[in-house]
Amino acid sequence: MGVTYNPRIVTDNLLLVVDAANPINPRIGNTTLTANGGVSPPSNGYYTFDGTDDAYAINSSVYNTTYTGKTVMVAARIGAIYGTPPLFRGMIGTSSSVILRNFNFYTYKDNTGFRFHFSTGNGVANSGSFSNYLSLVENEWFIGAASLNSSNSVTYYLNGTPVGTTSQTFSQFNSGTLEYIGRADPYWVGDIAYSMVYGKALTQQEIQQNFNALRSRFSI
Repeated sequence: MGVTYNPRIVTDNLLLVVDAANPINPRIGNTTLTANGGVSPPSNGYYTFDGTDDAYAINSSVYNTTYTGKTVMVAARIGAIYGTPPLFRGMIGTSSSVILRNFNFYTYKDNTGFRFHFSTGNGVANSGSFSNYLSLVENEWFIGAASLNSSNSVTYYLNGTPVGTTSQTFSQFNSGTLEYIGRADPYWVGDIAYSMVYGKALTQQEIQQNFNALRSRFSI
């Protein structure tokens, strides 16, 4: 049985949703997921990634659309052993050998703490920015988001609350990439339960609506 949400998840310009609690139909659009590495099927409503080679590849034409912005939103928790900082961990993205980046969404840990990072790129140079430092704790669920608009501004959210706005170059979809859940550069370590990609910049109200829809599932 699938999971239902109240309030409802925002569906306007929703290009992808992967819900590990609904493995029979975990996605929308013309999309399939292909297991990479030794990643296991979802258990207890989430996927677990080992931080080494686990990922799900997203083979989809659903991204080939005109974008008015880009939003990535993920419900995840960091594994107990993150790795030695400074270190990125990719929740959604493209492999490190490709600089056609569309939705690369990371946590980044340095000696001060955790931040979110969102990266896009056109094959020549990458554009990326950081959130403020975050109150993230290993083994605790969070809902993170990055929302990039066509005015070259990205706003980061943690559990429905803005945690930084920075300048970042907006781009349309770079075709020819292979997108992943559980990796960018490098791989995610920990669990991912719910992933969404939008072809528009969600407003703060819409981010809050999605957070309110999901939060009880993760006891946030």
